Amino acid sequence: MDQLRFMTAGHVDDGKSTLIGRLFLDHGKILKDQLQTIERASRNQGKSETNLALFTDGLKAEREKGITIDVAYRYFSTQQRKFIIADAPGHYEYTRNMVTAASQVDAAVILVDATRGMAEQTRRHAWLIHWLGVRNIVFALNKMDLLDYSEKVFREREKEIIDWIKPIAHGLDFTLMPIAALKGDNILRPSPDLNWYTGKTLDQWLHETPARSFPAAKYPTRLSIQGAVSTIGDSENYTGTLASGVLTIGDELHVAQDDRIIQVQGIWKSGQKTDQVQAGEAIQISLSNGEKLSRGQLLEEPEYPTKKSNRWLVEFCAMTDDSMPMDTAFFARHFTSETPASFECIDETLDLRTLQWAPTEHATLTSPQIGRGVLSFASPITADAFGSIPGAGRMILIRESDHATAVAVLLKEALPDTIS
Repeated sequence: MDQLRFMTAGHVDDGKSTLIGRLFLDHGKILKDQLQTIERASRNQGKSETNLALFTDGLKAEREKGITIDVAYRYFSTQQRKFIIADAPGHYEYTRNMVTAASQVDAAVILVDATRGMAEQTRRHAWLIHWLGVRNIVFALNKMDLLDYSEKVFREREKEIIDWIKPIAHGLDFTLMPIAALKGDNILRPSPDLNWYTGKTLDQWLHETPARSFPAAKYPTRLSIQGAVSTIGDSENYTGTLASGVLTIGDELHVAQDDRIIQVQGIWKSGQKTDQVQAGEAIQISLSNGEKLSRGQLLEEPEYPTKKSNRWLVEFCAMTDDSMPMDTAFFARHFTSETPASFECIDETLDLRTLQWAPTEHATLTSPQIGRGVLSFASPITADAFGSIPGAGRMILIRESDHATAVAVLLKEALPDTIS
């Protein structure tokens, strides 16, 4: 049975948590005592109908304020598929939490309140989801019950979304559908109130959407070393998660940082010796001839090397509550390595209304600013540009002064090194 990781996203109060609660309720995944607790809490809030959002808003502050703050993860399965759901917060100030969720999913359900259309935060979420490489997206136009299930309004909203998404539509597999999460319309089964709609239900879309947008095993091998494990005698095994490709006993790999060729002597997965592993698997390896490695070193196929430079053209999303000067000192975390870094320049920012990049003279980073610029590193970074290999070319910047996760970064192009 395969597994789909998907997220819900969109502006606050567009119905993300309610939708997840509805999915669980209609699939029979909410226990009787859980439902009774939710119904009681709904009555205490003065709600005339069961507030299904309470199923995912588990933090006390979330229940009291009626909002989602942190990313809530939920798990359920049907006879056909397993699901991991990330319910991302809609508020502007929690955009960084939404970015965290989007970096780990195969698909996204973007909720749009059909009574008002796409809000700016919905546009921001949609662009960031696309930016992080999620290619399977459904725009669920929610609250159709408040519009008497009007096809006319749905078509107007549909055109608005299609016109907006055109600049980034290449490579996307996106769908639009009408739903009413509170009532359950077009969630598990077609709704008689939406008899003009002939497309899929949301549940059908979730079951038919590919679990993996990119088959990472088809790409060149990349293994970042996480640590060393002592074995009998003075030898060591090395741990890490295979980011892409296939690794087989006897393979020769290039150590990107120090230009060595090493040979894989043994492979272990879940404590068991094996001959071959594929992308996404956590493994241990042993090396021939007593070769040594250290945390953060990147192993790659010699025929398909990474790029190496201490200057990269990047796209970024700032994620701190406060503004940061452009020369703020960061630690750049890429796979398992950390390198001091700072911005050399910020050239452009994104206009979310038009999806056009515009020159900027701003010398600060302010959440959730989306921009382009040049990032300089204290020592050369060995990496693949984002988009060349699934999952590669992503890093986070950790602010040196307080260790806050400050900026999400995509590496776009290696630039000529500066002279040190």
